[in-house]
Amino acid sequence: METDREELPGYWTLWEVKESDVLITEETLGGGGIGTVVRGLWQGQIDVAVKTVRFVEGYSEKEFNREARIWYNMSSPRVLPLFGIVTKGSDWRFLSPIMENGGAKTYLRQFPPGPQRNEKALSLLRDIAEGMEYLHGRKVVHADLKPEQVLVNKHGRGVVTDFGFSKLDRGNALLSHVPLSTNDTSTRLPALLCGQSDFTVTGARMGTPKYMSPERLLGEGTTTKDDVYAFGITIFALWMLDERLFPELNAGMSLDEQSAFWDQICDGILRPLRQTDPTPEGMPPWLRSLMERCWHQEPSQRPEFSEIKELLVVKVPEPNSPTSPPAFVIDPNLDAAVAVSLAKEAADARDLDKASQLFKMAAEMGHAEAQERLAWYYCNGLGVLERSLAHAVEWYEKAAAQGNGDARIRLAGWYLDGLSVSVNAGKAVELLEQVVAIRSQTLPEDHEDLLAVQQQLARARQSHGHRVQAISLLEHIVAIRDARKRRTIQADWAPSKHSQRELPEDHPNLLSSQHSLASAYRSSGQADKAVALQEHVVAVRERVLAEDHPERLGAQHVLAMAYQEKGETRKAIALLEHVIAIRERAKTQDHPELLGSMHTLAWAHHKNGDLAKAIALLERVVEIQECTLAEDHPNRVGSLNNLALAYYDNGKFGKAVALLEDVVSIQSRTLAEDHPNQVGSQHNLASAYLANGQVGKAVELLEYVFEVRRRTLPEDHTDVLEVQRDLAAAYQFQVQKDVHSSAKEEREIALAADHPADGIHP
Repeated sequence: METDREELPGYWTLWEVKESDVLITEETLGGGGIGTVVRGLWQGQIDVAVKTVRFVEGYSEKEFNREARIWYNMSSPRVLPLFGIVTKGSDWRFLSPIMENGGAKTYLRQFPPGPQRNEKALSLLRDIAEGMEYLHGRKVVHADLKPEQVLVNKHGRGVVTDFGFSKLDRGNALLSHVPLSTNDTSTRLPALLCGQSDFTVTGARMGTPKYMSPERLLGEGTTTKDDVYAFGITIFALWMLDERLFPELNAGMSLDEQSAFWDQICDGILRPLRQTDPTPEGMPPWLRSLMERCWHQEPSQRPEFSEIKELLVVKVPEPNSPTSPPAFVIDPNLDAAVAVSLAKEAADARDLDKASQLFKMAAEMGHAEAQERLAWYYCNGLGVLERSLAHAVEWYEKAAAQGNGDARIRLAGWYLDGLSVSVNAGKAVELLEQVVAIRSQTLPEDHEDLLAVQQQLARARQSHGHRVQAISLLEHIVAIRDARKRRTIQADWAPSKHSQRELPEDHPNLLSSQHSLASAYRSSGQADKAVALQEHVVAVRERVLAEDHPERLGAQHVLAMAYQEKGETRKAIALLEHVIAIRERAKTQDHPELLGSMHTLAWAHHKNGDLAKAIALLERVVEIQECTLAEDHPNRVGSLNNLALAYYDNGKFGKAVALLEDVVSIQSRTLAEDHPNQVGSQHNLASAYLANGQVGKAVELLEYVFEVRRRTLPEDHTDVLEVQRDLAAAYQFQVQKDVHSSAKEEREIALAADHPADGIHP
């Protein structure tokens, strides 16, 4: 049974910020090779840095999406948080906190040369090492580490930022861009123009050459050891703040001289500090030793960031930065409600330090609204709080337990998508049913706040295997929104009489609910209804949206799935190939939208009898998801299940058994005993056992599946009849095997009586 792919994991959608929520000023904060940063205001309260990116060779919409995903999932005090992204119109933007002390070099220049500046530099190096250890622990290679990518907050603590060239580690494989065809540096690195001293390259050479390792300059790929090399150069650059890095490289050099310069770096001859040079003033001997180990010619001789951080933690004391600003004192005798009121006033005045502390105080006193706000502050790292998705979950759960609707809705979404919690559709259903029950009593049935949460509940029910309930609720939502559409059409002659409750045919809310209902129809086997409804959705979206719009592509994807369910496999394959071709232009290879389309195309090839194509696609999807999704994520489990089925149909029963055992093990921890996906996987595993000659295991599992099916479904249901038939076949096979084994034992006994004990048996 195929897993639905049209619902994207939440960590790809939670970061979308409404363009109307962001006020952009003209105050420039900085800029770089691919973007300009200005000051902005988010939701009228939060000062933000808004980076408008500029698409160039090597950095397109695909790289933007990859950077957003990598960045948003970082949750470390030493990595700059990402509040969200804006992708409307031609300007694509990142929103992040403003770092009051600017870049690392700007911050250090506030202090005169000497012991104080050196102390601050050591503190920043410790922070950078902590941030980089965290990134490498998350299988992320930064690929452009340098002082300019380190910002300093108001407490003097450094944070690593800018993941435009970052890459995800694929297990033990090297992270490499397309290998360059030559080792001649003059063909790989641009010549300096008049007046240039530093530069960043894009395209296939992505990064800053002065900080690149020799092997990376030679086009041999990108690994964690490149970041370590760059850290060594960064140590020198921060310590020798007022000196140019590699002053011998200048625009007055000829092309041959520039090529010779890069060759000396690649050959290990040239570094910012030669071994015979004296140690820079004030630099501890241990730091020079670390710096030289980091830029060692041989990658294997460079330390890991875990070792670097451990050394710096021992050598450099924890900075004595205050955990909260001393600008005000909170009265410990405040009532929780008063504290919340004061927190809101502080937030409106954009004093998020004070607001965060007041919300925390009230939350700890048990105030539900304060707990929800505190969770949101932790989610974004606002005020004096450093970003922590774990703390956010903790406070959302506390607020939800007290009946806070916003907390229940947010937490339900996280349970559905596996963001910082294990996937648990049953828990999501429970939370959303509570919200729907309350809103149904206080809002009219066509109020969008009620319909929106009902639609989310329908999605949760479908994920939990309650398809009939999901369809019933979605039909109710579509009927209400469709009635509002008809009222709009009837009132077209008098626009002034339109109410806010009326919807046009192409209204996103109406299309969204129709889209969800078509998906539910398809999942429940009602292919004709699914195709009819989804063809309407696709027709509307093709009329009003661009060819590469995500919602248009998503609608086409679901229509292809419906075609496939209806048996129109060729239509499904043609439409999926169209969707994939467009998505490949704008999505990274590990983006769930692209992987979902590849997964569905593989299933279509499977149904069409082309097992080689199906297996190749599914193996690629599984390999990528192993590096990007949690073990129990439904998308990853669904891909494993379908790859196992393809192996089974291709006669590779041992491979099918191994994968299906993993699937059943994972689902037993995340799904209810009678969940259709869980029971279906167990049935598939029993069939694989039987085909692989493991008859005893097959019979035992089929007996269990039969009992669950019989307890939860009518006795004449096709699923009950199917497992009953398979169990009967397994019994017959077991009898035949037992007869064969008995006959074999009798022959062995007879042979033993006629042959010497130490004889050689056939």
